[in-house]
Amino acid sequence: MIRQPLRKDGKKWNRRPSRMKEITEVEAAWIGSMIEGEGSALMRHTEWYDHPMVVVVNTDPEIHSVFLRILGMGSIFYKKPEKISHKPCFVWNCTRYNEVVDLLKACKKYSMKLQRLDNKIKGG
Repeated sequence: MIRQPLRKDGKKWNRRPSRMKEITEVEAAWIGSMIEGEGSALMRHTEWYDHPMVVVVNTDPEIHSVFLRILGMGSIFYKKPEKISHKPCFVWNCTRYNEVVDLLKACKKYSMKLQRLDNKIKGG
């Protein structure tokens, strides 16, 4: 069972329910492979808590709109190029704890990055 982390001051977080849609095995494989190839699955460390998040960065906005259509969760934003030689890109991210946990359950067998994040959440 995945434990929900406490805030560093010992209080529990109010967790919103997940908005993730039911997905097919083919969709799960596509999402997992995109995260493996173009994304990151990491623990975000702040002053108050350690929080899992999944991020995918790409220059094609259509990829991110497919993430939203398939999963029904996450957010997309535009990232300006930091240098002239860089292309503008789009970022899809999922930062709500319960949504990240549901994404891990559905897609972790298709991505080593998601498997490592799952192990970190479980305390391994």
